[in-house]
Amino acid sequence: MAVVGVDVGADGTLAGTDAALAAAARLPPGAPVAVMIHGYRYRPGTPRGCPHRSLYAAGAGWPAALALAQGDGLAVGLGWNAQGTLHGAYLRAGRAGQALAPFLACLRAVAPAVRIALIGHSLGARVGLAALRHARPGDADAAILLAPAEFAPLAQVAADSPGGRAARIVSVTSRENLPFDRGLGLLLAGGLLPTLHGGLPEPRAHWTDLALSDAAALARLKALGHPVAPPERRVCHWSAYTRPGAMPLYRAILDGSLPADRLAAALPPRPRLATPRALRLPRLPLPPARNAAS
Repeated sequence: MAVVGVDVGADGTLAGTDAALAAAARLPPGAPVAVMIHGYRYRPGTPRGCPHRSLYAAGAGWPAALALAQGDGLAVGLGWNAQGTLHGAYLRAGRAGQALAPFLACLRAVAPAVRIALIGHSLGARVGLAALRHARPGDADAAILLAPAEFAPLAQVAADSPGGRAARIVSVTSRENLPFDRGLGLLLAGGLLPTLHGGLPEPRAHWTDLALSDAAALARLKALGHPVAPPERRVCHWSAYTRPGAMPLYRAILDGSLPADRLAAALPPRPRLATPRALRLPRLPLPPARNAAS
């Protein structure tokens, strides 16, 4: 499987798409196309934060862990500016997702019979949800959100969009990430909005919550032939993809060998968390244009 990098520029356009589209056009029907999306503190072209040199490297990082570097298919590593303040990165994540949506349409146009899936960690999951919100129905078949750094009401808007409804979405959470979820809620919304740690405000048939801290869920995964190790740390922002067995599970979801509806049917029901009846979204104004790349 080829590994190709695509970057979101400061002006909101994507660079590197020609190589990715050419690789997609050569794929056989049913081949997997995985769009990998990093989270906070990465930025393409920086000495220590470039995701293409680390997270997306063909012989290591996600492509190797997901077994995406072998066989027929395509791994696209999306780079975007996730450095600077959390507030600024959060806003840019939404714009990166909007920029990604037309690229998904182009992928579908040149390779109509492939399986396109998004996999994003933390703010990368917000990028993926924003892309679904702006995508056409069918441009993405699935999305895997790892420790998603997004608010539940906003995620529900994306899930209810035409592009979101046409995709099977798996949201992976864990107790190890709870301090980061609470920090996101306090820093960006003053604690007034629930994060995706507790799931959507209302269940959706195409949305599956996978709680990796739930012993019953881990037992069901093992019965499906996808054992995932129990938590090793009390606090860890990266356990959703560093735990042994997690990435092979996501590979099975990406390539369709473990359909999301089969996964959802096998998992124990997850209790829904109460949300305030009157819920007002916080105002998150865009920064001035001169700070857009900060």
